[in-house]
Amino acid sequence: MRCLQAEFLLFKREIKEAEAVLETITEQKTIECIKQPDARQSCEAIRLRTLSSIYRRQKNFLQAEEVLKQSYIILTELEDREGMARVLNKLGVILGIQNNYEQSVKALCQSQTIYNELNYKRGLAKVFKNLGSVLRKQGQLTESLSILEQSLSISEELDDQRGLSIILNQLGITYQALEQFEDTEVAFKRSYEISLTTKDNYMQVVTLKELFQFLQNQGKLTSDYIQNIYLTSDSKITVIIALNQLARQSTSSQAVKVLRQTVILSEQLKDSKELSLSICLFNLAGSLYKQNNPDGNEEAESVLRQSISICRELDNKRDLIARLLTLYGWLQKRNSSESLDEAEKVIRESISIDEELEDWDNLSEHLYFLNILLRKRGKLVETIDILRQSVDLCRKLKDIRKLGTGIV
Repeated sequence: MRCLQAEFLLFKREIKEAEAVLETITEQKTIECIKQPDARQSCEAIRLRTLSSIYRRQKNFLQAEEVLKQSYIILTELEDREGMARVLNKLGVILGIQNNYEQSVKALCQSQTIYNELNYKRGLAKVFKNLGSVLRKQGQLTESLSILEQSLSISEELDDQRGLSIILNQLGITYQALEQFEDTEVAFKRSYEISLTTKDNYMQVVTLKELFQFLQNQGKLTSDYIQNIYLTSDSKITVIIALNQLARQSTSSQAVKVLRQTVILSEQLKDSKELSLSICLFNLAGSLYKQNNPDGNEEAESVLRQSISICRELDNKRDLIARLLTLYGWLQKRNSSESLDEAEKVIRESISIDEELEDWDNLSEHLYFLNILLRKRGKLVETIDILRQSVDLCRKLKDIRKLGTGIV
């Protein structure tokens, strides 16, 4: 039961909560609750399989692979064919993530064989989806397309709407690689429409990002199109998240254009408006600054200050520190007396927040920044005072590396 609870938490992407649930499942408690040896082993296999999902979310792929192999050994001893197929499917995915494509295909084909024997179509649809993805990464585009279309056919037969959304997204990526652009657009749009119906916010973000990227490459991503998507979405924040992800993969000028749109959309939000707007303004400021021209830098600083003001109003201290440090870096580069005065105020505010949050690692780093700035400005008495604070803190943290830096 606890494993099922952990899997449900993972489905909702509540990783820490899932991990906490699994930690309560000790071997002794399992033995006390389940007397039959086979049942104990089955429970352990499920626990290991669920633990692999946590490791995967944490990007600890080697440990995920290891616990899946342990789970597979147990299931083989129990002759649990369905469990073996499920673990092999997950193992194939993990191996693919690590670019071990040959072993990934082998594991997925083994899973496919078992599911065929069991005539378990839902499992086959999942295996085909994962196998199609791996084959595409290997450059076997025609084979990938054929496998994904089989997965699509099974999901349609089962009326698995969430599965359809995922597979259509994968098909869109494959069609794009094959330069079948009309099919690409149809697949992405259909995937997004299904994710709206199922209210799957995660797939909405994933598919919208791919769709926006495709339309941008085709020169078809217009403000009117984005606005229309935004107005028809039940979860408007997903549109903003997708656009922010798109901006990270765009050129500097494209990113600025996209991020200006996120600011406009954020201003239309009623719920979480201020936090969303702050994030979009922060991202826009960074993209403007990367353009490296005087007008852009001036606008970037103005936009960044708006984001800082929102964080102060919301009392969002951790986001505030990130923005203050960005402003500190920009002021330092300007190197005028006035800008350095403000830079000192900014880093001291960050230090004050660190102390309030008891974030000693960041405090140590920010004291070091202040030390450099004070030394640069010839404020030797204050520099010595900050150095002493920094050294005391490093001793407290037992950080020899930073202690050496502080002494220097």
